Amino acid sequence: MLHLKPKQYYINLYDKYTAERCRRAENRPTETDVPRDKKVTKKEAKAVVNYVNNLMLTFEKGERWANRDKTINDWME
Repeated sequence: MLHLKPKQYYINLYDKYTAERCRRAENRPTETDVPRDKKVTKKEAKAVVNYVNNLMLTFEKGERWANRDKTINDWME
C-alpha cells in the first residue's frame, strides 16, 4: 500500500517542475536567420524572436497554472 504525503508536498513538487520548465523555456537559443530577400535588420529579427519566446513562455505559465489543481489531485489519487 502506498503512503500519501501531505498535499503541500505535491503542491511544492508541481511548482518546482513548473519553475524548471519555465527556466528551460527562458534559456532557449534566440539566434535567428535574417531573411536575405527582406529588408529586416538583425536587431529587428532579434526583437521578434524575443517577443515570440516571451509569448510562448506566457502561454506555458498559463497552461501550467490552469492544470495545477487537476494534476495535483490526480497525483494524490
